Amino acid sequence: MTGPAAQLAVLRARSGPGYADASRVLGAHYRKCTEALEQARRRRGPAEAALGDAIAESCVASGNRQLFDLAGQFFGRARRVDDSVAMFERALEQDPNAINSRLGLAVTLDFARRYGAAVPHLDWLLGVLPADRRVLRLAVQVGKLGGDLDLAQRALALLEKHHPDIAPRARDFLADDRPPPGPPG
Repeated sequence: MTGPAAQLAVLRARSGPGYADASRVLGAHYRKCTEALEQARRRRGPAEAALGDAIAESCVASGNRQLFDLAGQFFGRARRVDDSVAMFERALEQDPNAINSRLGLAVTLDFARRYGAAVPHLDWLLGVLPADRRVLRLAVQVGKLGGDLDLAQRALALLEKHHPDIAPRARDFLADDRPPPGPPG
């Protein structure tokens, strides 16, 4: 048996008085993660960066996909690309259909100019969000710079259909012969 009913059976088997200690430990990780993320939102610079290890440790220990996403966003803002990618990948291991996790990973990979690695994620996102302006613009860019002109052309066709106002800029971008930018500084 698979699906939600099977998941409920697993949850019931893992709950009750015998799991009180494990529940307290997990709850502590949730609190530490959310508190560290909240502190990071209020701070900038070195004070924010100092929270990175606490965020990584407690958010991973929480086992919560949404906290993985928030940690991935934090690490992206802090320009800790490898940590950001790791968090989003962890979220996708838990739920391969998590749209926000996949979008966060694609944006992070684009920022890091790892276009080829972003291609499969944007290909997936095109199938799920074929009219989303952000996804389409990113797919044109990543497709071109990542060497997947089919992805770029499919995204352009969808832009022309759903957002004709921005399609000319995307078309111009695809026609531009300049080499892609180097690694981020």
